[in-house]
Amino acid sequence: MGIPLSLMRSGPFDMLGNLLGLLVLANLAAVASCIGQAWRRGSSAARRLGGAWALPMIVLASTSFFDADAMFWGGGSQILVLFAAAWQTLWLSAAASRAHARLRTERDVARLAEAKAHELARRDVLTGLPNRRGFMERTCRMLEGLPVSGGLVALLLIDVDWFKSINDVYGHEAGDHVLAAIGRCIAQHENSSCAVCRLGGEEFAMMVTGAEVGNIEQFAQTLRGTLADLSHGDIIGNRMVTVSIGVTASASRVDFGTLYRLADEALYDAKRGGRDQIAIRLDEWAGARRNDRPLFA
Repeated sequence: MGIPLSLMRSGPFDMLGNLLGLLVLANLAAVASCIGQAWRRGSSAARRLGGAWALPMIVLASTSFFDADAMFWGGGSQILVLFAAAWQTLWLSAAASRAHARLRTERDVARLAEAKAHELARRDVLTGLPNRRGFMERTCRMLEGLPVSGGLVALLLIDVDWFKSINDVYGHEAGDHVLAAIGRCIAQHENSSCAVCRLGGEEFAMMVTGAEVGNIEQFAQTLRGTLADLSHGDIIGNRMVTVSIGVTASASRVDFGTLYRLADEALYDAKRGGRDQIAIRLDEWAGARRNDRPLFA
């Protein structure tokens, strides 16, 4: 309404000017009421708008009650409007900066939560070891990082002997205690060249790269003895918990399915052989390397 009024050359200027002033005041009152109600309801946007617009609205309303041109030499109401606009700009800039910082913080928190959820989805809750999904992702990266030729990769499948009888005699809580203790022992071997996991139930797995066949055999025997010597306190009395280990080693660029098949066959050999022992199945390449070197290098 102010634009056509400013272009008028004749007419009831005073009446229209007073009407315009009343409409401006009514509009400001309505805006202030809306912002105030939203502020009371806890709206952060209302607080930002209220801080940014409070001074400009007061300045605009005040020009309807006194002659700013007579109070401020050289600019009058324009100085007030300029000051209010500067205040509004600074306030909105500060509010935008705070909002941007809060969004970045929320983004970082969301990313951290996503990373934690991603990690938890790949970890076994009971033992803290990677689960089958996490193990598969890690081993695929390890296999891809092996040299084209000359590399050696070994897979160990570890199965707790007679585990069902532990649950049946001592209860599932005792079985969980045994699995957790074995998991803690196996977790000590996790590093850049050794991936470990709990595949499920009472079965664990380890993949090792960069070792000789004889060293892998010796490592498997040592691991079997270490797990058998674990003390489980009063949970299962003096009962010894043993494991059977199936071991396989193969050349680089072998697929995980082949390794798992050979190791699983070796594990069944250990079970059929009486348990509490290791059994080895090697492909032709690894078998040749084993024959060229002492058993325990």
